[in-house]
Parts: sequence; structure tokens; C-alpha cells
Amino acid sequence: MTASSAGCLQVYGKSTCSKCSRTIELLNILGVAYDYREYSDRPLTAAEIHQIIGDRSPLEFINPGRQAYKDRGFDRNPPTAEQALQGILEDNNLLVRPILIRGDRMVLGWDEEAIRELLGRPA
Repeated sequence: MTASSAGCLQVYGKSTCSKCSRTIELLNILGVAYDYREYSDRPLTAAEIHQIIGDRSPLEFINPGRQAYKDRGFDRNPPTAEQALQGILEDNNLLVRPILIRGDRMVLGWDEEAIRELLGRPA
């Protein structure tokens, strides 16, 4: 089953990320089945990144709080969409996290209300 399959919840994150940990805790409390991708252990491929981003702007997926953002000078000169995509392809640490995908719907970052809506489990 792929991340775009309607019933499968795909979660991309890092174990050192507190927002990812809160998300996983919520999913476990709710008893939601999910596929988890620890991208610090298995970096996302270019094809996977392109599939995740789809028709959206890569700028939506960039986390300006990451050191990798500052290291690239994006804090001084905000990236174009092309630069953002290239940065993500070179360093997955630029990605906002976690990323949750179910079907054609997505939640970027920790947002309990949006996650519950994605799951059809309002608070």
C-alpha cells in the first residue's frame, strides 16, 4: 500500500523531534494504524520527496527553524521554490515535521486539531 492509498496513514518524522513524538503518542492513544518513516535512518529519495510535495509549493515544506535553513543562508535570503526543493533533496532536515498523509490529504507539523480532522476523530 502506498502513502496515497485512501486508508493508509503515512507518517514521516524523526525520533529526536518532540512534535513527531507527540504525534505518535496521539496516534497510539487513538489506536490509529500508521506506517512510520524515520527519515534520519532512511533519508527520503528524490522520487519520494517529489511524490510527497506533489503540486504544492516546496516552500510549504521548509522549516525555517532548522539549522540547515540558516546554514544555507535562507534566513537572510528566503529561498525560491526551486531552491527550497533542491535544499530538501540535499538535506531532509529542512523538512517541516512530522508530515502525515492519508489519501490526498496532508498535515504538516504538529497540529492536533488538523491531525484529528485528518483521521476523522474530532476532539
